[in-house]
Amino acid sequence: MESGIGPRRSAIRNNQSNPVRIGLIESPMTYVLRSFLAIAALLLVAFGALSRPLRDFVEYWTVSHLLVQGGHCYSLTEVFFVEKALGFSESVPLMVVNPPWILPLIAPLGFLRSYPLAWMLWMGMSASILCISSWILLEIYAPNVRLREVSDGLLTRSLFIFSFFPTLLLLRFGQITVLVLLGLCGFLWFQPKRPLLAGCVLSLAALKPHLVYLVLCAVFIEAIYRRSFKVLVGFLGTILGLSAIAEVLNPGALAGYYTLSHSPYVHLYPSALGLILRLPFPPQLDTFSLQFVPPACGTIWFVFYWIRHRRQWQWTSQMPIVVTASVLTAAYGWLFDQVLLAIPVVAIFAALGVRLGRLPAKAVWIYTALNFVLVVGSIPKSFPPLYLIAPIPILIMLRGGGGDASGKIVAHGVGRNMAAHFWSYRCLQRRMLDDR
Repeated sequence: MESGIGPRRSAIRNNQSNPVRIGLIESPMTYVLRSFLAIAALLLVAFGALSRPLRDFVEYWTVSHLLVQGGHCYSLTEVFFVEKALGFSESVPLMVVNPPWILPLIAPLGFLRSYPLAWMLWMGMSASILCISSWILLEIYAPNVRLREVSDGLLTRSLFIFSFFPTLLLLRFGQITVLVLLGLCGFLWFQPKRPLLAGCVLSLAALKPHLVYLVLCAVFIEAIYRRSFKVLVGFLGTILGLSAIAEVLNPGALAGYYTLSHSPYVHLYPSALGLILRLPFPPQLDTFSLQFVPPACGTIWFVFYWIRHRRQWQWTSQMPIVVTASVLTAAYGWLFDQVLLAIPVVAIFAALGVRLGRLPAKAVWIYTALNFVLVVGSIPKSFPPLYLIAPIPILIMLRGGGGDASGKIVAHGVGRNMAAHFWSYRCLQRRMLDDR
């Protein structure tokens, strides 16, 4: 059974490198609706900014101002004082627990005196990065396939990522994970031909290294295995440069980060799979070490995975499953961090588009149900199993790691050339059947 996302008509080009478009000619009402939605989104952002939302963005605002004013960015006392002045009502401050190389990146916020204005600009930057990331992913995994509701046109390709609920949650909290996603997407984009630049962009992913630790392990191991170190030079050089700038702007930043990361503060917010492992034990029992059992298991899995795939390692093929496993087994992670799973989501939908020329109803219903469960599950203040709802089904769909002809919904092997050639062949085959 075909879904409403199936093709209505197709245009087949003689040149196989040209994209094959599937869809209907858009009516003027489509543009009116898009304009209305754009205006509504801008008004929503404006009203949200005027309400002074004191969620995760407040920590970046606070630290950037301490940085500009010469304060200590990793001081609990100083951060809490600034946040209280903004109206923050919690009993414990929200601290930036990211590594010091984040400081030069958020420093411009320190020159903005208006908190609502800074929040609006941050939202605009985040939304723009999400659009760019969505476009990059669809260009990588489905460059020559145009499904009208998913990837037909620049606007549609840029907005696809917003259909994934963790993306909206990330915008609500104003989280820095958006830069991690950009780092991964930029790495995939530049890695084939410009490895040095790919390494520089990948340094953005190191803003939350615990979320992408398996990706970083793969980068290091692959560089050593292939004796090609340009990616590593770009990656380490950028991190060292940003760290040096941070130390100049805020003397003692490296030491302050080390002190904070080894303080009781990091014990206050258990999360991800580690939190689920700690639930059966009484609160008075010290179970902090269980937080690191998942990444240990993830590392063991990765060793066997690397041994199996090392000879034919291709980043566009391996990234979806490696980043999913990394997010699933991260020592710390929240639902908005699962925006990184947009990479396997796009890869899966691209594989379906390449293989079938449409999105089957079953896939659409599964994706809709997944988002619905995430929305409903996020309503309670705390529901730890919610963290597993997205990664596990995605891993199941990516099982075997190969986009083979057997029809399994997986992402491995869906690259630029295969997508173009396979899709063109299917369209030409259909035309031959029609001519008969």
